Amino acid sequence: MAVAASMGIVALALNCERKAECDGGNWGAEWVDKVKCPLNVCCSKSGYCGTTKDFCGDKKVDRPASCEKGISRVVGYYEGWAYKRPCNKFMPEQIPINLYSVLNYAFATIDPVTFAVKAPTAKDEDMMRRLIERKKFDKGLKVFIAIGGWTFNDPGPTATTFSDIARSPENRAAFIKSLLGFMMYYGFDGVDLDWEYPQAPDRSGRPEDFDNFVALMSQLNLQLGLLGYQVSITLPASYWYLQHFDIVRLQKYVDFFNMMTYDLHGTWDIGSEHVKPELNAHTNLTEITTALDLLWRNQINPDKVVLGLAFYGRALVPSDPGCTTPGCLFASGAPRLACSGEISVALNSEIDEIVSKENIKPSLDKDAAVKLMTYGTGNWVSFDDGDTFKLKVDFAKSQCLGGVMVWAVSHDTKDSKYSSALGKALGRVPALPSEGDGTEEVTTKHLQCKWTGCGQPCPTNWQPVFRSGPGSTPGSWEYMVDHEGCQGTGGIHTFCCPPGELHPVCGWYTHNNGKCKSGCPSGYSEIGGNGMHCNNGNYQSACCSSEEQNNRGVKNLLLYSKCHWGDRPRCESSGCGSGRSKLLGSMNGPGAGECQIGDNDWQSLQSEERKYCCDTGNSNERWGTCEWYNQGFRPANDPDFCGSQCPDSMVRVAMEKYGGGCRSGARAKCCTPEAKTITKRDTDETDYYKKMLKTFMEDPTCPNDMYGGLFDQDAPILRERSVSVGAAAVTSATTSLALRQSTTKEAEAVGLWLASYLLLQTRDSNNVPVLTYMRNMWNDAIVPSYEWLTYENLSGYLKDTIEAEWMREHWSDIKLGNYITCNLDAINSRIRKWKDPKSSRPWVCWCYNWEEYIWEALAPDGTIYTGVFTSQTWPGPAAFGVDSWQWQNTYVIDPRGDCPETSMARMTHQDIEEYISIINDDAIGRTPTNFVNVEHYIEKNAPSKWAEQVIERQLHNGRPFPSAANVPPDFLQDFMRDAQPALFQHPTTPGATAETHPERRFMHALGSESWTGNFLLVQDDVNIAKASILNGVDPVTDLRMREYMQNDPLHFVTRVRLAFGVLNYLNEADALERAERSIHSIRWELRVYQQLYNEKHKTNIDAVTAWDDWYKDYMESRTLGARTWILRWLNAADTYYQTNHQNYAHRGLLLQCLSVFKTRANGLGGYNLDWYPTGLPAQPSWVVL
Repeated sequence: MAVAASMGIVALALNCERKAECDGGNWGAEWVDKVKCPLNVCCSKSGYCGTTKDFCGDKKVDRPASCEKGISRVVGYYEGWAYKRPCNKFMPEQIPINLYSVLNYAFATIDPVTFAVKAPTAKDEDMMRRLIERKKFDKGLKVFIAIGGWTFNDPGPTATTFSDIARSPENRAAFIKSLLGFMMYYGFDGVDLDWEYPQAPDRSGRPEDFDNFVALMSQLNLQLGLLGYQVSITLPASYWYLQHFDIVRLQKYVDFFNMMTYDLHGTWDIGSEHVKPELNAHTNLTEITTALDLLWRNQINPDKVVLGLAFYGRALVPSDPGCTTPGCLFASGAPRLACSGEISVALNSEIDEIVSKENIKPSLDKDAAVKLMTYGTGNWVSFDDGDTFKLKVDFAKSQCLGGVMVWAVSHDTKDSKYSSALGKALGRVPALPSEGDGTEEVTTKHLQCKWTGCGQPCPTNWQPVFRSGPGSTPGSWEYMVDHEGCQGTGGIHTFCCPPGELHPVCGWYTHNNGKCKSGCPSGYSEIGGNGMHCNNGNYQSACCSSEEQNNRGVKNLLLYSKCHWGDRPRCESSGCGSGRSKLLGSMNGPGAGECQIGDNDWQSLQSEERKYCCDTGNSNERWGTCEWYNQGFRPANDPDFCGSQCPDSMVRVAMEKYGGGCRSGARAKCCTPEAKTITKRDTDETDYYKKMLKTFMEDPTCPNDMYGGLFDQDAPILRERSVSVGAAAVTSATTSLALRQSTTKEAEAVGLWLASYLLLQTRDSNNVPVLTYMRNMWNDAIVPSYEWLTYENLSGYLKDTIEAEWMREHWSDIKLGNYITCNLDAINSRIRKWKDPKSSRPWVCWCYNWEEYIWEALAPDGTIYTGVFTSQTWPGPAAFGVDSWQWQNTYVIDPRGDCPETSMARMTHQDIEEYISIINDDAIGRTPTNFVNVEHYIEKNAPSKWAEQVIERQLHNGRPFPSAANVPPDFLQDFMRDAQPALFQHPTTPGATAETHPERRFMHALGSESWTGNFLLVQDDVNIAKASILNGVDPVTDLRMREYMQNDPLHFVTRVRLAFGVLNYLNEADALERAERSIHSIRWELRVYQQLYNEKHKTNIDAVTAWDDWYKDYMESRTLGARTWILRWLNAADTYYQTNHQNYAHRGLLLQCLSVFKTRANGLGGYNLDWYPTGLPAQPSWVVL
């Protein structure tokens, strides 16, 4: 051994002083990099670290076993970019509820200078909030923010950010402080750090990362743990990277590890020194087992380990098309697929489409627990599905793991097929927020009246029953008592009834001066018997009525009424009759009246028993267990005396004087009463929503800060802002939601209820009872006022229409639920038009009050920038008095003019009222207030479009944008978004003086409730067409225009006329005056912003000129597009009507209109920019501090 060791040292010395990786033969620390191998793996005799038999010999890893605890954590990652895939987009609302215990939003980023945690884009902020909203429907769900990711450590500004943070207490403190604020602001429950990877030289790691990461996690765990937040980190499944984690010390500071047991193979195997590029599954269970062994070598608590699963496959191109089994070589990654857009990646949703399209049946590799298939032109892919999830979940249980994790839930199909499959494998079936049918069973137990023991009083709070009937003394306080079985005790039995219920009417039947006659009147039940005062061998029956009294059932006698005593004295030959059977027997029946004894004396116990016959068909109305009892007070000198007292929880049904060794007294047959009424009532949740819905429908309005026309103007629905309503006319007071100020509680409750049940159901067609009940609640409350807004119609509308598809993609369920709640008129009308396109109904405008315009732009260097401009609240038409300037100068296309008239006319409030009163049924329900819109001359989405084109350095139609080079992207993305306290020192438009965020302050310049000087009232149809034209969209789609031209010439002419109206309105003097005010305000704001930016960054940007150049090009190109559209359709109509509609009744007028239109279109001038200001922006007269 000494010789071998010395030879090894000599060899190392001769090899340029190269050291061994580990000490395989007691060579000494000076000859090795490490005495022990990382992660406690084995050191070979040659001084190399490894885990195979060549390194470890016969040593075995001690794996966890014999655990009873099941899978407690189900973690899912949601990709923040899943919404913008070109296809198979996946929204947070598509994640099933009641399946995942933790959802991680991937990813937030970190400022590499300040170490502040930030959302990468404004859209990420929206998606984070939508993911966090899932907690409202999913009790117990936690949402973490994941920070980092593979690309975060790619070469670039953030390559060493994690390492920089971890290397000093000051940096760690700055990061943790920012992280806490970030989590509190958005509502996250924990953080998942995805550092890929510390210390690794190929991932920008530093040697000190090994210890520094522990220091970071220790500090993070302490500060977050005190506030109830949880912490997890990701771990790689490869020894190469995992060796750089001090997992033993780290486990003390994390709630759990997310083990990334996927991507074990891929295109990176090409050129690797360690593995060949073979077709091996990237999630194969054999290598996963080996990866977990690295943890078990270090006694990691398996409950803290979460096994990674993949909702995507790794697709490769085999080197030999004929060799596609595991172990064959591959040449490259498979080509990009349309949705994932990444070489060698196939989302499970894409794999499903391929399987369906190519009719493929994937094969199962059971040992590796993966599915394999080839597709297309010889591509090979490995992936997981329900079958392999089951195998991996069973493996996780066998290893006592604390959970499973999915990268990524957003790779799933539209109907969440793979999440559901995982849920099945786990035994966690995704479900709706509530189970059942929206009701709950209420069980009311009915205590039964009963006899006390001899000399015993009634139980506490029970009352003795008064005696009535034969032999009773009217007006006396005589109770139902019985001496039978109490002889010699000096006591009596008292018949008592429980509190809170009506007492039965009871009496003794019948004494008849000693010639007793047993039996009860009709409607009475026999509850006892006494023969002490009878001289004819018979007995008196204690009888009580169980019939309803004062319309109330006597429930405390219910079980007695279900039974009767059989005939005597020939008891055995007596039957029970139809519907009843023998429950028990007693020689003395209820207490008196013996059966015949025959040839046997009483000591032989062979006498007959009297049958107690009962109806036991209803388990809620029957006697339960019955037993003989001999207990209670007894004379001291009579050892053979039997007591007739029952346990407190039981009722005496029968007595027997001779059985059970009794020579005096009587023993009691005691039964457990099982009398209860089960009724259904609304659950507390259902009752709450029902009350909220009822209250809301008494005044179905919403507060200003809840609703809104939340549609971006890119949304297809906004191309027709006017929509029809129900049959009843809607007054201006109920259609101007900008004026509504109802309480928020009811409206928000209805919106949340919609999101929780009705909207959720449109994603899951399971017809569970709770949805049926909720559906009926909705229909009962809503349909009487909104005939088309049935649940069935609403569900179909949300599933089948283009605008609803846009809403479901861009809005959370809660946002959509609120929108529906606050726009019942509009949605009712939308559905009517969808269900009945030919219907002619009243019109009102979409009710909106603020809108959010998120922009995203790709800079020439490939960087993506984002931001958001949120419009300020603005008044509805009803906010202006009828004598105001706006109502006296309302712009419309005068419909009383001739067909060829295309200019705008001014109308007063009274003019519009008169017009509405005389036109046809199409205007039923219209008022001046819903005939016009409050019009922003500069469209509210214009600032977002400007920001995008400045960053992209292109004007409309791709023309160069030179002045954009003077506006750096961070001015628009960061400076405009962040608070700038210095703005307090600069005057601004009314209403914006308290605003320090430039993006928000900027939007005040377009108009708001506090700054109405920019507004005109304009005919709603014109405003709709204007929005489309300035958005670069045709005023009416080609499909619709073609339909009008062929089938409805009047509508065709009307639509062309509207486009003319927009172009004329844009050049009206009053309109241009409003434009000039808006532009003055905008230029002033930009001058202030660029001045602050230049002072802060010591630069000289020029945002004002960039706005000027952009706006002029914007208006000229958009109006030119409208002129082109008009001419295109006029030329098409000219050709079409030459040979069609020869018999049209108004053909002459039609052709005249088209001829005049064409002449005017050819003579249309460009957009008037003579008014546009130049030079350095001056302070407008209307701004205030």
